[in-house]
This record gives sequence, structure tokens and C-alpha cells, in this order.
Amino acid sequence: MPWALVAACLLLRSGYALMTFDATPADPSWALGYETTRIASHLAEGRGFAMEGALFGNDTVQPTSWIAPLYPMLVAAVFWLLGTCSEAAAWCCITIQILLAGATTLALATTPHPDRRIRLGFVFAAGLFAMTPIAIHNATTLIWSTSAEVLVLAMLARALVGTNAPRTRGRAAATGIAFGASALLNPVLIAPWLVLLLARHRRELPQLAIAAATAALVVSPWLLRNHTTFGGFVFLKSNFGHELFVGNNPVADGGYHRISEQIPLGYGLGSELLSPVANEVEFAARLGAASRAWVAANPGDFAALCASRAVRFWSAPTIAPQQLGPLAVPHRTAELLALALLLVAAIWTLSDAERRRRHGALLLLIAAWQLPFVLTHADIVRYRLPALPIAFVLQGLLVSHLLVTLAERRRARLLPIAAR
Repeated sequence: MPWALVAACLLLRSGYALMTFDATPADPSWALGYETTRIASHLAEGRGFAMEGALFGNDTVQPTSWIAPLYPMLVAAVFWLLGTCSEAAAWCCITIQILLAGATTLALATTPHPDRRIRLGFVFAAGLFAMTPIAIHNATTLIWSTSAEVLVLAMLARALVGTNAPRTRGRAAATGIAFGASALLNPVLIAPWLVLLLARHRRELPQLAIAAATAALVVSPWLLRNHTTFGGFVFLKSNFGHELFVGNNPVADGGYHRISEQIPLGYGLGSELLSPVANEVEFAARLGAASRAWVAANPGDFAALCASRAVRFWSAPTIAPQQLGPLAVPHRTAELLALALLLVAAIWTLSDAERRRRHGALLLLIAAWQLPFVLTHADIVRYRLPALPIAFVLQGLLVSHLLVTLAERRRARLLPIAAR
């Protein structure tokens, strides 16, 4: 079953990519994934981790920390080998993302556990992930780190529910390396990692210290680079102030809108927010200060926007209806039914003390991933995708529990008849 699901995952994505992926678009940087491909292009061509400042009103190429470094570096290696934004490089990147999806399917389908209900639940989750349209669409459309983030969240869910291997210093150091690498992939993954470590290993203080120290060691070169480049402390990404402003300002509605549209409407054409800046760090700091000031002055509006984003994170359509044609209505119906099943699974998990103990951390894992988007903006569908495997696991655990329970009851009714 696991390998059949992996084969289905790879075949569906490969076929969809062959039918839909444009490897040589007219404007490859924007079409293939702007920030990733621009940074990768400059890396491949020897100009360092840099990007055009178009996002903050400056078109010169400048050092950047706009996105975390790991995935752009991978894409840069592909560009260096096969040509910047070339057709061969684009297909190679999409193939990597398809293989990451296959690894996610395999990880879910082979989760070890002595309880067959739980094993079956993870197999169910693997099947959903392998065949869900948006998971297929995402891996084969945009060159971005999302497919790798999906794999990390799936592995964390597997570690939370699967059997717990004995902890050693070596295993703790390996955990720290994986933790640090995940942070360099996307800092949003830090909170889910903390959920795992605290839920499974909070009593193992020496091992936790080793994991934390190793993770810090892994990310320290990038932090040192940022400090040296920008003349002060900059975390793994520099753009949190920008993201906060996008979702929280006088004209924000909780979704994504370009700041070039929001600033004139909310602050006027003469706003100092539109004045030139030296670099992206100054730009993000200015926007972050303006957004925090608005939040402090309007806490009720901020709370309402956060509630709206929490709903939008799960309920926004994953694929535009015009892209689906006659399939739009059944696809949307299936999405809403899946959301209803997730709510039922969450209630089922919380309604029993034993299930809360065994599976409640999965809900915390989802919340930890979702929180930054609830605070900023949540209507870009790829933000939801890494949480989908965890949602599928919860749904799978509910369905497998019902199926196995019904099968056991049916067998119990039939056994006396067989004995007679």
C-alpha cells in the first residue's frame, strides 16, 4: 500500500506537470516564483544572496534576507548546473518538488505504531495527500519551498504520534540539525518544532539542550552573515515588518494586497512610508513600526482581522473556479466537506482524555504553523498546504477508528453464530 500510494502521487503530479507547467514563461522570475528565482539567479551568477529592491521601491540589486536561505541555495545550484531560469532548470526544480511530495506520502504511509487504527489513519492521510488536487497543483506550478515545508510538517506529525525511539546524545544532535535546517528553510517551522520537542521530550533536559545548541549552531552562520551585511541583528528573515503591515493597517481586510496600493489609501500619497529607504531592513522596520502603532490604537479591529484570517486560512478556495471549469462546484463541495470532517475530527480528539493525550499535540502543531499567518495575512493558499498532512492525519485517525470499531463489532456479532 505505501509504495502504491507513492506511485500514484508521483504519476499524478508528473502527468499534471506535463499538461500544465510552463517551463519557459515570458517573465520567468515572476511566473516561476519571484523571490526564489531572483535570489537563486544572483547566487548562480556569482553576485551573492541578493535581490532587486522592487518590493521596496529600489530597483538596484542589494544583499537580501527577504526569505530564508536554504531553498534559494538549492535552486541556485540547479541554475548553476542547467542555466538560470532555463527550461531544463525549471523542470529539474519541479521534479525535485514532485519527489518531495513522494517522500511526504511515503513518510505518512509508513508511520510505525503498534495500534493498527493509527497505522491505518496515517495510510488514509497519505492517500488524501497523494490525490488532493491542490497538493498536486502546488508541487507542479511554482518553484518555492512549500513542498519541502509540507514534508517537514508531515515528519513532525509522524514523530508526534509514532513510536518514540530511545533518546541518545547522537539522536538529540541529529534532531538539532534537522531543527536548524528547518529554520533555514522557513522560520515559521520553529514553532511546530517546539511543539514536538516539548510534547515528546520535555522531561529529557540534557537531550533538549543538545538539540537546541546544535540547532543554534546550524543557523549561526546565517545570523552572522545578516549581522555583517546589515550592520545589526537581523533574524532568519528580514520581512516580518512588511508581512505584518500587509495585514494590519487602516485599509487592511486580512488578505494580501500590495503595499503600493495600501499606503496611499490608508496614509495618503505624501506619507513618509513612501519615502526612499537604504535597504530592505530599514523598509521592513518602518512598516512594522507603523503596523504596530495601528494595532496598539485599534486592538478591536486587530482582533477581528485575526479571527477573519483564522477562518480564511482554512476556508478560502484552493483553486480559482475559472481554472476548474465544470469541476468547480464538485471541487468546492469536496473542500467544504473536508473542512467539516476536520472540525469533527478536532472535536472527536478533544472529547476524550486518552485521545487528547495521544493526538491533541497534532492540533497544537496546526495552531503553531497557522499562528504567524493569523497575525499577518492568510489568503495565499500555499500557506495552508503544510498544515494539510496534519489535517489529513486527524481525519484519517477518526475514519480508521470508526471503520475498525465497526469491523470489530460486526465480527463480535458473527462469532457466536460461527461457534454454533
